[in-house]
This record gives sequence, structure tokens and C-alpha cells, in this order.
Amino acid sequence: MLIYIKNRDIDTEIDLPSSKSESNRALMIMHYAKSQSAIDNEKLEIAPFSHISNLSKSDDTILLEQLLNKINEQSMSSEMIELDCANAGTVFRFLMTAVANLQLTINNLQFTITDKDSDSQISRFSDSQILRFLITGSDRMKLRPISSLVDALRNLGVTIEYTERDGYPPVLIKVSKFVGQHPNCDSQFSTFNNKVEVSVSQSSQFASSLLLAAPTWKDGLELSLTGELSSLPYIDMTIDMMRRCGIDVKRNDRTIIVKSGIYKIDNIIIEPDWSAAAFWYEMAALSDSANIFLKNLNINSLQADAVVMKIFDDLGVETFSSDGGVVIRRSQGRRVARSQGRKVAGSQGRRVARSQGLKSIVNSQQLINFTGQQIFNCQFSTFNFMDCPDLFPSVIAACAGLKVNATFTGLKNLSIKESDRKIAMINELKKINISFDEISEDVIRMRCPETLPYFTEENPIIFKNYGDHRIAMALSILSLKIGAIEMENPEVVSKSYPGFFKTLGDFYKSSKLTSISLSDSRLI
Repeated sequence: MLIYIKNRDIDTEIDLPSSKSESNRALMIMHYAKSQSAIDNEKLEIAPFSHISNLSKSDDTILLEQLLNKINEQSMSSEMIELDCANAGTVFRFLMTAVANLQLTINNLQFTITDKDSDSQISRFSDSQILRFLITGSDRMKLRPISSLVDALRNLGVTIEYTERDGYPPVLIKVSKFVGQHPNCDSQFSTFNNKVEVSVSQSSQFASSLLLAAPTWKDGLELSLTGELSSLPYIDMTIDMMRRCGIDVKRNDRTIIVKSGIYKIDNIIIEPDWSAAAFWYEMAALSDSANIFLKNLNINSLQADAVVMKIFDDLGVETFSSDGGVVIRRSQGRRVARSQGRKVAGSQGRRVARSQGLKSIVNSQQLINFTGQQIFNCQFSTFNFMDCPDLFPSVIAACAGLKVNATFTGLKNLSIKESDRKIAMINELKKINISFDEISEDVIRMRCPETLPYFTEENPIIFKNYGDHRIAMALSILSLKIGAIEMENPEVVSKSYPGFFKTLGDFYKSSKLTSISLSDSRLI
């Protein structure tokens, strides 16, 4: 793949992909709604469900839907059922609870049947009376820790085993076919524990995975969040979607209470993806001037990555509310790291409360200047990614292109993404003479040269994407400042944004930009 950009004046509109985060949660809600109806046909009248509108076409969402269907189709199989999640961390975490819920639902039924009924349904176990699910993934997936979720599921009564290394995929989950029966012996469950805790230091999805299943349990769930609260806005998004589907959920700081209830679904409408919008914010920041209309984007979205508005405001990009979407602009000569407290003017002269429904990822000052430390007339700015790790590649690439010396915090969980994103971005940006100080596992400081190198079609820079979709997109946009780039395996972007390079190519064809050439025709 070759991208070569010469002119940097941008005026375009973008159709964003659907939110992968919302889509995956919607699929889980639909899955549990159908399981509720299967247990009690009367619930069909109480909880009708039709479809999900604007479902993401990302590889992750397609894979999740396929594996959920596989669970449903083979739920009576006596063979080992293998669920390969590839390198999709969200899919792995959500599927663990989906499979475990087969047992948890059966366990809960024990408390609603009579002793006579129970005696008739319970017998001694044979292999044919146990379902075995092996949940696995790629070599990279096997490096991503899952012990927090495994411990929580075990405390709920699930039989789950590590098959290779303790604390990491793959896992084997055993499910009995008999009400009240433990899959490892012929004893009965006497209690069902609906009060558990889960650490969210490594991933908020451990909590979201449990919360989405909890309404199907007789006594619901009281979930205590332990450890450092990372990516908390994603948990709040999960809660909001559950509430919109009729579930009673209350969060008080670290305690979340979900009452047993029926998912009520008519039509779940998925918003465009704020995570995907980050790359067009990066493009605007790196342009000489930009006016980009992001169609159908909701400025009051509860998506955690909507905070990109605030981050890129500090990098020279304004956000405007507009009918039918959001407009982002960068004007020539606009200062980076402006004074704080400015509101964003709307396209019709109205003001937009950028913070409404959002939580800032930076402290109250947003930018922290390190007194006396000025390099090339630009003070250090600080950006914290504790709550929005997926924005890191686009933001650090934008800072590099703008020659903004910056400190990046909240990075420790980047090592368990599709790649080690911190190390990957450091390695690639060093190729354009960016230098780094690694303060700790969680913090790095970036120093920029006075001028960046510029590459031509005859001598392009070769970037690696490490099989990581967000790194591929962030480095591609960086070509606005450094010229021609070459990158292998551009198809990795389909994990979250299948149409990224087609959108980029269409945009280049209709603009004054010099050229884009893609060696992989599947992306066109």
C-alpha cells in the first residue's frame, strides 16, 4: 500500500462506520433476550425483539455474531465445541459469560422448581450429559489476561478451567444439562451466589460482560468493582444500553446492582463510531485547513471515545454541532494548546456543551505544562488515556505530526491490546526522528525535532502496523505531514473500520491531494 499526499487543504464529508462497542453490546442483549424467551414462552409477549439497526460490519462484530450462533446451534452437542475468538478481546470476554450463562441459567432454575420436579431431572452424570466449550484465540490473544473474569465466574458457580497457562486463554467451560446439577459431580448446587466482585484494572469489559447477562438470573447481580477504575465510561455505556432495554440497573461508585428482568427490545439503533471519528480528527489537526462533516455523529453520545472532541480541541481542531452530524474544522495559523475554558461555537451560532454527557480524560487544566521545560518553543502537554485507550494511536500520531512535545499517561493497559500499542507507536515514530523518555510502564514523554523528514514516492517511509487496526489508520493519516508511506497488510483495519481505505481513496480522488494507491484490491 502506498499513500502520497501533497496538498493539505481538506473539505469533505465522511460516513462513519457503526459503533463496534455498541454493536457488540447490542448482540449480547439480543442473545440474552432470546435465551429468556426460550426458557419461558410467555416472555415473548413481554419482551418482543425484532432487529438491530445499523449493526457494525467490523470483523469483530461479525465474529461475535457467528460464535453466538454457534453456541445456540450446538448447545445439545456431546462433542467439544471450540469457539475461536482470533485476536478479538471483546469477543473473548463477552463469550466467556455467554457460555457460562448456559450453566448459570440452569442453576437458577433450581430455585423455581419443586423437589419432585428436581428429582425427576437429576441423575448421575456421564460425558454425554456435559457440554464442553473450549474458548480460544490467536497467539496474541493468549497473552491477554482474563483471571479477573474467570474468578468472578467461578464465584458465581461456573466450572471453568485454564487449558494452557493460568490466568490466560484458552479456557474450558463445562455446562451440565440438568437443573441443579454440578458438571463435575453428582451433587446439587445448594445456593446461587449473586454477589461477586471483579477487578477492572485491566479491562472494563470484565464488568460489562457480567452485567449484560445479569438480568437473566433469578436474583440479579450485585457487582463490586475492584482495582483501578479503568475505562469506566464504557461500563456506563453498558448500563445505559441495558436501561434503554427495560433493565433496572443502579451504580453507586464501585457497586452496581442489576435486578432480574426481561430485556424489552423493539429496535436497537447503533450510533456512528466515535472511535473511528478520531482518525478524521487527526486528519483535521494535521491539515493546513480543514472542514470535515461527520454524518449522523451524536455530540451527546455516551460512547467513551466522544471525549476525542476535547482532546483534539487542544490540538487545534474545533467541533461544531450541525444538523445531521458534527463538523470539525481547523483554520490556517490556529494555535495549538490554547487557553482553557473556551466553548465551541455551533455552525448556527449556538454553543455546544462539549462536556455534556462526557467525562474528560485529562485533569481540570486539561494541559499540564512542565515549568521550565521548553523544547523547540513548545511546552510539554499531558494527555491521559486511562478511560480511552483506543484513542492513543491517533492522538500520539497527531502530536508527532504537529511537533507537540507531550507526556502520555494511563498507558499500562495498552500492552494487552491487539498489539503492545505503546511500544509499537514508539518504534514507528522513532523512524521520523521522534524521541521518547519512558518514565514508567504507565507514562512516556515524547520530544519532537524542529523539522520532520519528508518522504517521496521514490523513497517512501516503511511503517509496520503490528497487525493492529488502529495503528494502521493512525500512521496512514500521518502521511499528511511526512509524505509517502508504505505499509503491509492494510486489511487489518477491517477489525473495526472495513471501509477506511475506501473512504480515504474516494476522498483523495475528489480532492486536490496527489494520489493514493492500494495494492490490495479488496479494500477498494
